[in-house]
Amino acid sequence: MIERARVRGELRADLDAEALFGQLVGALYYRVLITGAPIDRASAERLVSSALEGSLTCQ
Repeated sequence: MIERARVRGELRADLDAEALFGQLVGALYYRVLITGAPIDRASAERLVSSALEGSLTCQ
């Protein structure tokens, strides 16, 4: 999904899709395995917004 969004121009052309995926997955694993906090919709949306903040193209 990340790569397809990059190809469509929705994300920066120089985006490292693997690194972005790692940031998202790593944060989710940390939340569940280390803190024990649940992953609710609000926390998932904050995580994605934060991770994508520097990845989006300016339109």
